Amino acid sequence: MLLLAVALYVLERRRPAAAAAARPDAADPGRSPVEIALLVLGAVVGALLFAGSLSEAGVEWWPGLVAGALCAGLGYAAVAGLLGRARRRVDASVGALLTLYAEAFALLMAGLSILFPPLALVGLALFVVLLVRGRGSRDQKFQGLRILR
Repeated sequence: MLLLAVALYVLERRRPAAAAAARPDAADPGRSPVEIALLVLGAVVGALLFAGSLSEAGVEWWPGLVAGALCAGLGYAAVAGLLGRARRRVDASVGALLTLYAEAFALLMAGLSILFPPLALVGLALFVVLLVRGRGSRDQKFQGLRILR
């Protein structure tokens, strides 16, 4: 996944205008082919990891396929919305780095979740909060600094 994030970063750095044009607006639900491929890959990896974790614990493994794919979809929806909103507010070169920051945080969260399994539930709760707050603030206008005269 880290290698895919680096490849996506390189792609965005080579063609920032094309990558920005391929990025969907918050009102446009369409996704670029790269984003769709990452979503599918993330869902497959999430499903396999969840099923493997259940199997290792001696529990029936097949519900992990569904739950893992759903967890990956939830994470994608929450983070893609956040990154989309952030990219609209920053320079294109900084926007490309956001993907690497998100992947570094994901690796950190995955490692900590392996060491402390209840932390994974906290991560899921954070994704839900991020998704709900992002949907609520979608129609809100950014109230940045204003020039006082």
